[in-house]
Amino acid sequence: MIEFRMPSLGADMEAGFLREWKVKPGDLVKRGDIIAEIETQKGIIDIEVFDEGIVGELMIAVDEKVPVGTLMTHILSAEEATADILPAQRKVETKKMAPATAIKQREEEISIQATAHHLRASPLAKKVAAEKGIDLSKITGSGPDGAIIREDVEKAVTDLIAPGPPTEKTAADNIRMAVAAAMSKSNREVPHYYLQSRVDMS
Repeated sequence: MIEFRMPSLGADMEAGFLREWKVKPGDLVKRGDIIAEIETQKGIIDIEVFDEGIVGELMIAVDEKVPVGTLMTHILSAEEATADILPAQRKVETKKMAPATAIKQREEEISIQATAHHLRASPLAKKVAAEKGIDLSKITGSGPDGAIIREDVEKAVTDLIAPGPPTEKTAADNIRMAVAAAMSKSNREVPHYYLQSRVDMS
């Protein structure tokens, strides 16, 4: 039985968000197969398995924050799987609940369903957007699979900055314009004549 743990995908990475499992319990995987999608500050990253075997119980729920080193699943041998070591996928235990508790659970389920439809955006991009009051739904992401990254939000902020007010004309500007207009009028309307003379400079 091989433990598959949350890998470190960057020097400063402490945790990531599981956005999608690419496998299910009982699937046969081999070295290099993509097992899950993890969201980091750099965007959505595929993580692969480095051992061959059968996928065990998926221990992390989608959209859950996963610290580096956390056990996510097991990769089992064929013998371990056939020996019924392969556990069923984790299920939430159902209990008899009071009406108020049942309502609260329903609200949490609705919240989770809404989260599933959110745009893909890195945590840092969401933070910057919240600070700047930017609507992520109006931003086109440039990260992996169209995910919105910090640079996309910063560009949107730059695009929203209005140009500065026009420069006020000074008195000198008005004088220059008046002189130019007078010279242009003189050239058009006042008759001109030209005088030429020869000068002996020897």
